[in-house]
Amino acid sequence: MHVTKLTRYDIDALRSLYESVDWVNYLKDDARFARMFSASLACYGAYEGDELIGLIRLVGDGEHILYIQDILVKPDHQTKGVGKHLMNRALDDYLHVRQKVLITDIADTHVHAFYASLGFMRSQDKNVVCFVKFN
Repeated sequence: MHVTKLTRYDIDALRSLYESVDWVNYLKDDARFARMFSASLACYGAYEGDELIGLIRLVGDGEHILYIQDILVKPDHQTKGVGKHLMNRALDDYLHVRQKVLITDIADTHVHAFYASLGFMRSQDKNVVCFVKFN
């Protein structure tokens, strides 16, 4: 397995990856799905041979704030260190950024321990609050 910063986007491979983890809300509009990658600060792909098995997508200014927007790994490759490699590569490239943020579903408790193992804390543990607005 190797992780690389993406400079070109294979939309079919990306679609397959998002479908594999049932993140179908992204897939409702093909043009918007394609644009979200080029509009991102950076994307890193994890590959097993030529197969895209994982992705981390970052947004933000890359100087003071970094949002981990998406991190996903194909189900048959989960719990094998792929997500950790993706996260470490992305965070290593943005060590200088003070504030790193990610939002996840409260019900996805299996990923909470993963994020904590990488040094992330729940917002209330840092005496901050997060506000979100969804359409």
